[in-house]
Amino acid sequence: MNLDLPAFLRAHDPRDMLGTVVRSPLAWSDGFARARGTQLPAFCPFDAVCVCGMGGSGISGDVLAAFAATRSKIPVVVIKGFSLPAWVGANTLVICVSYSGGTEETLACFDAARHAGAQVAVVAGGGDLGERADEQGVPRLDPGSGLMPRAALPELASAALVIGERAGLFDDLKEEEDALYEVLATNSWGPDVPGEDNEAKKIAQAIETPQIWGQEGMLAVAAQRWKCQLNENSKMDASFAVVPESLHNEIVPFAAAVVLRSSTEPEPIARRLNALAAQYSAIIETTIPGETDLALFASAALLGDFVSVYCAALAGVDPTPIEAIARLKGSLG
Repeated sequence: MNLDLPAFLRAHDPRDMLGTVVRSPLAWSDGFARARGTQLPAFCPFDAVCVCGMGGSGISGDVLAAFAATRSKIPVVVIKGFSLPAWVGANTLVICVSYSGGTEETLACFDAARHAGAQVAVVAGGGDLGERADEQGVPRLDPGSGLMPRAALPELASAALVIGERAGLFDDLKEEEDALYEVLATNSWGPDVPGEDNEAKKIAQAIETPQIWGQEGMLAVAAQRWKCQLNENSKMDASFAVVPESLHNEIVPFAAAVVLRSSTEPEPIARRLNALAAQYSAIIETTIPGETDLALFASAALLGDFVSVYCAALAGVDPTPIEAIARLKGSLG
């Protein structure tokens, strides 16, 4: 198997995206430690949260929203655009996330949140967003720098989660963190694990234009993450769907589907996914390790990241640059 050959992997990954994926478990612990080492002020009472971010930064908001949904009576809304909802005001906490600090949409949301009198917190490594936060006395968590934003998921998501914890959306994350570290430490998807024993390599060899099926909760966010990583790292056409909603409108022929399963999935979800698998032969089921929400998401995301880099190698493409997006941003000035 070519994916077992270090020289083959290096030839198609000159900027070592695979190495970044391998280091993801450590990046989660570093991200939580960095976020917890930042002083945050006491937040005033609020009745809603907006998390603003785009692309690889925006998914940190999806993680926070899915995690808080089963733990907090305060709604968390993710904004992926220029405009805040009309209800944002003094009783709203707005979290603006931009790894580069230069995302135009997130800068617009930051300015709008400040104008509306909302409480604001920022996750940015610098750039215009970091400068505005520092100049205006807005608390800022620094997730570091030097990575592609999509490769900084652990640093960005951990920062957003720590803000949620400090703001009182949910209790101490320590048990969730420990479970996350434990499950990631036992993954068997890295380049040193032979293909015959490596689920990530097997999936990469089996898919071409896949649809990724998640399920409500953390695996819905993970399915979206898989789709985006396959698009950007592998330059592959991919889509995602979420059960149960997708079973009402997404049943169309597909070349291949990867279904993200969990040992803790609710019985109604399991019944629907079992029925789906029984009807379609082009389905690859994978049971994601982890029994807690953050462990489940982090391990699903890690598996998807490995799959995307292996797919890139098989396609003979460099996973790091995303020239189409760079051209589009360049044309916008």
